[in-house]
Amino acid sequence: MLESMTQNPCRVPDWRWLRAQDVAHGGPPATVRRDGATSTILIRRGARFYKSLQGCDSEERQMKLAEQTPIVFWAHYMYDQLHNPMRWSIEARILAGETDREIAMRIGCGEEIIQTYEALFFNVRDKLNRQDYIFNVVLKGAVSRGLHEREKDLLWKLVAYTGGSHLLDAIINPLVIPHWVTNPDDIPAFLQDVAINVIKKKATIAALCVPINGQTEMKLIKSLSKFVKIESSMASQGEANDQIVNGFGAMLDSLPFRVRSTKAAKAQARPLLEYDQGASELRENELMCVAAGYSMPGHELFKQCKFPEQIAKKAAQRN
Repeated sequence: MLESMTQNPCRVPDWRWLRAQDVAHGGPPATVRRDGATSTILIRRGARFYKSLQGCDSEERQMKLAEQTPIVFWAHYMYDQLHNPMRWSIEARILAGETDREIAMRIGCGEEIIQTYEALFFNVRDKLNRQDYIFNVVLKGAVSRGLHEREKDLLWKLVAYTGGSHLLDAIINPLVIPHWVTNPDDIPAFLQDVAINVIKKKATIAALCVPINGQTEMKLIKSLSKFVKIESSMASQGEANDQIVNGFGAMLDSLPFRVRSTKAAKAQARPLLEYDQGASELRENELMCVAAGYSMPGHELFKQCKFPEQIAKKAAQRN
């Protein structure tokens, strides 16, 4: 009874359903003062459904109950299957902050079923920003004793709460980031991406599932030291790359000409404009000299070489 009281800071996610069962068995009735206005309605609704469910001693009566109260029936149907991945997915996506509509579209059911599931069987949305509650109550198995790879429900919930929907999709999907291959030539690249991504995913799961005990603690410390060395070497390589890039930048800045469209570059390009507007063209070595700021022999003679007036007008129209 205590674990299903609304004021209990450690109340379990399905506290309203437990209260409904207790009420159906003759426990304290649901009241606004004891459970709150919204919870009172849900608990009473759950108690009525629980009594009806207890009277279903055949599949025929269960089918009739499903027709009479489809929303609560199918929400409870998924909750009652402890090892069903559909239940794991719903609860994990609630922890990931997805809406009822988003979850319903992924699952393939009505939005009202997801809303009822969260309200009656996995009521955590009002505490998603309370990390201690999520880690110590909802995920207590994953936090207190560690994860096991087969406990996918806890793994999915942990990944969803800490990494969000996209990371959850990657963990659930066997191929991590699948995409259609529309060209046979893309098959080798697809297989390579799948192999690399799947190995990375399995390594992540393995890291989350490695327990800390007398047999693993020294191995974990040694693995950490190796990663630290790799990171330090990568950092030094990054500094070396930065020095090389800065050296190239300094070399380019020392050149007497620019290819950038800056004011300084435009100012340096003005001597060349005089030749571009004329009828004569400079050779490559002459272009380099003019761009570097040297004066060309016979500069005035070059300027006097112009196109005839009609040809110049046509050239201007084309430009």
